[in-house]
Parts: sequence; structure tokens; C-alpha cells
Amino acid sequence: MLEGFGTVVNVLGIRVKSHLTQIVSTVLWQLNNKSGKVRQQAADLTTRLVVVIKQCEEVQLLSKLGLVLFGQLDESAGQGSS
Repeated sequence: MLEGFGTVVNVLGIRVKSHLTQIVSTVLWQLNNKSGKVRQQAADLTTRLVVVIKQCEEVQLLSKLGLVLFGQLDESAGQGSS
């Protein structure tokens, strides 16, 4: 389902700009979910959304996603070394 959503967003392209804040907020919420599966799905969706976010010149949204993803990566690395 998320793959389909990512495809729709990519097809809409710049026309989705007015909805990007809400979409990214939802993805950020999912990235902070306790379930690893939900976080993985959100990360996968992020890879599909990045192109459109860049087309819409929403650099701040990209920065927020990048910081959260980097933080998740840091947490995963910390857990793996325990």
C-alpha cells in the first residue's frame, strides 16, 4: 500500500507540494514508532518521496527527514554493538 502511495506522489510531482508538510509529518511519526516494521516501511516510503520533496524545493522537510533517519541509524548501530 505504501508503495502505491509513493507512486501516486511521484506521479503528482509538484502538485503535491501543498500536502507535503502533512505527509512528511506522518512519515516522521511512523519513523518514531516502536515497531521496527513500521519504521522500515516509513524509511522505504521516504526513499520514494525524496525526489518529489526536492522538486518542490522543500529543503527543510528533507532536513527533518534526514536528521530523524540519521538518528535512527545511530540508534540501530548502538543496539547492534551491545
